[in-house]
Amino acid sequence: MPVWAIVLLVIIAILVVALVALIIVGNKLRKKQTENQAQIDAAIKERTALAATLPTDVLTDYERLLKQFRGLAVETIKGNIPTVCHTALQASSMSELNHDGSEITHCPYCHRLLVLPSKEA
Repeated sequence: MPVWAIVLLVIIAILVVALVALIIVGNKLRKKQTENQAQIDAAIKERTALAATLPTDVLTDYERLLKQFRGLAVETIKGNIPTVCHTALQASSMSELNHDGSEITHCPYCHRLLVLPSKEA
């Protein structure tokens, strides 16, 4: 058998092995994609259920801020510092937030929704 024929058979064998490897990887990726889509669908279902429990004005405000801040519409507060804008609130601002009685308000600096710690916590 000529050398070129042997080389050609080796190249074909390598290509067959590569094709099989691609098929295996493709199958794994399709399986992972299906799993990821199932997680996305479950998260959307959960989000829809949670959104239905919010007052309409809060949900409308949240949806507007979600677009305005490209997905980062809510922050919490640690001490006197909001977790997103990191602008320390003055004592007067903290006092005003605490006397309002609501657990959801707006950050006076970045205007995102600000979730305050529960008074029972």
